[in-house]
Amino acid sequence: MQEQDVVVSTAVYAELVKGNKIAAIKRLRTEQGVGLKEAKEQIDRYLLLHPGLMPPSPPISSHGMLLLFAILIVAVLVYSLF
Repeated sequence: MQEQDVVVSTAVYAELVKGNKIAAIKRLRTEQGVGLKEAKEQIDRYLLLHPGLMPPSPPISSHGMLLLFAILIVAVLVYSLF
């Protein structure tokens, strides 16, 4: 299947617009009776052809970065004690 041949149903398209890539893959598998790998490849090809379709992933918040930094410090301290 070539890239220009990738066609998805309106239901799959709706899942992609909402940012639900996994739900889109599941729906495509159900509709077309294909395996996980093939469905994922089809969705990935479709997204390559329509790059602005899915909303971008949100950046890590400052609280998330602070928590990550705190965990890293604790891990270094625990490692240095043993």
